[in-house]
Amino acid sequence: MKAFTRRCRVTVVTDSQYLATILNGGKARANRDLVQQVRQLAARHDVTVEHIRGHSGHAQNERCDWLATAAAAQRRQKVAGGAHVPGG
Repeated sequence: MKAFTRRCRVTVVTDSQYLATILNGGKARANRDLVQQVRQLAARHDVTVEHIRGHSGHAQNERCDWLATAAAAQRRQKVAGGAHVPGG
């Protein structure tokens, strides 16, 4: 949403019940600074939230899960190897 230069219609498809709750006005339980940023970005657009079950065969969700898992593994490998990881 940050990359859009004008107000857009955005559909957020997520398997995170927490994110869906946050975007629908629910109370933040953790990561309040990030929640505030996400809400500010969402306020710039017409956002619809679609909650899906994780690992249910949704092609884009499966791809996102694969990318996140690969990134986490790469980060763990860098940390284990002693390399500096920004934010780590």
